[in-house]
Amino acid sequence: MSVVVVPLVAASLSFFSSGLCAGWAAQTLVNTHTRYWEWGVHAREVPWIPATLELGALMASVPVGYAIDKYGRKYVNLTVGFLYLLSWLIVLAADMHPENLYSARVVAGLAMGATSIVVPVYVAEVAEARVRGALLTASRCAGAAGLLAMHALAPRVGYRTLVALASLPPVLFLSTFSWSPESPYALAAKERWNRATESLVSLRASAAAVKAELALLKEDERERPSWTQLHRRPGELTALLVSVALGFLAALAGQSAVVFYSALKLPESADPTLPGPDTLCLCLAGASLAGGLCCATFVDLLGRRLVLATSAAASTLSMAGLGYVFLSLARCADQRDSCGLGWWFASALLVWSFSHGLGLASLPGTLAAELAPTNLRGIVASAGAASAIVGAVLATVAFEMLPPHEACWVFASSSALCLVLAVAAVPETKGRPLAGLQRHRPGPGPGLGPGRLVPTVVITAPPRTRGDAPLVNGLAQLPPKVSGTAGTSGASPSTSGTSAAGASSPLP
Repeated sequence: MSVVVVPLVAASLSFFSSGLCAGWAAQTLVNTHTRYWEWGVHAREVPWIPATLELGALMASVPVGYAIDKYGRKYVNLTVGFLYLLSWLIVLAADMHPENLYSARVVAGLAMGATSIVVPVYVAEVAEARVRGALLTASRCAGAAGLLAMHALAPRVGYRTLVALASLPPVLFLSTFSWSPESPYALAAKERWNRATESLVSLRASAAAVKAELALLKEDERERPSWTQLHRRPGELTALLVSVALGFLAALAGQSAVVFYSALKLPESADPTLPGPDTLCLCLAGASLAGGLCCATFVDLLGRRLVLATSAAASTLSMAGLGYVFLSLARCADQRDSCGLGWWFASALLVWSFSHGLGLASLPGTLAAELAPTNLRGIVASAGAASAIVGAVLATVAFEMLPPHEACWVFASSSALCLVLAVAAVPETKGRPLAGLQRHRPGPGPGLGPGRLVPTVVITAPPRTRGDAPLVNGLAQLPPKVSGTAGTSGASPSTSGTSAAGASSPLP
């Protein structure tokens, strides 16, 4: 695993920057109460703060999925880093005028939407099967860490200092990720087998692991479906639809509403020990990060389905309890005091934030990246991200339009539906090679139920190539080295290729 630490840490900086952008938008709403900055947000401008981010993210969902399949994961990731840096430069140029910050928020939304698509796909393809779930969840935890960092810094530093500090992670990301390898799966999908082999060699610790994964990649290259063939493969189609539905329901469970509106909905209380808006937002980000770290610890030990079901059940109960607290607050006779329910409100929010971070925040994106075929992974990830954005928009609209207790019960119902899907329809992907998951069939029938795989057959014939070296026994043939002696330089390429093939051991 140590050989993939550097590219994964670099990729996680993109999620960290996403958390900083979300935290900065939420902090502008906290500023309406605390007045830490020199300007505030008018009540009519409050809905536009999350709306501009979500608009930008939705605009990115379709082209980014197409781009990562056509141009590769690495170059799209680098483009996202430039978008983050550009968004902070626009914030500096806006000179603290809220009406001039909408363009910066749209650019930040573009970068955040692209991050939610390309980073899970890249991490899933470069990580080993035994730790893939932990690394995918850990990269998502970087987003919660960015949110926590923004809420910790914003009340303590000046406006321009905060923007300058927030622009450092994109710079660090661009300077480190540019040295990371391209995904071997993206290279194999374009039949660039030499470069795919070099990428796997730089990412795996042993030659045996490289050889086995190349064999699976070669088999997937022969069996990869197109969109027109998915209706003939109901198992794969069902798995993809489940992953997209999970993204929508997990977002509708209320994360965006809690991030952006928890400070505005904090009940007024005469109790001086009740946390203020800035402290509450800081604690919520910390609870979400703690839940994500627990998910990263147990997801490869217990499996995706159990962790996801536990997160959905706990989120349902805590959000339903929060709705009851809101209903009790609405019935409180003294409107200037919270009737002793302020701590119940804060506790329910913290429990929900931990529960949501335990699985609902990261595992729907993980499943979407794992279950999609290599040639369709970008499009499926885009569909999952778009459905999650639509769910986030509906969640914020519900929190604005409905009474708070009714909105909380809508969120609890969405979490309950996630629980049903996790128990009834989500296939288990723990420990399975990513290249073999396309042959997974989560449906009825002998040998095709959840948690089982169709037996695979290793194909030893070289695949069709387009201007790249063929495979010999599962390994790409690198060009022969030219020696300085005359006798060696006269050797023919065909002779070198034959001797190399004879020296290779057959595939298991």
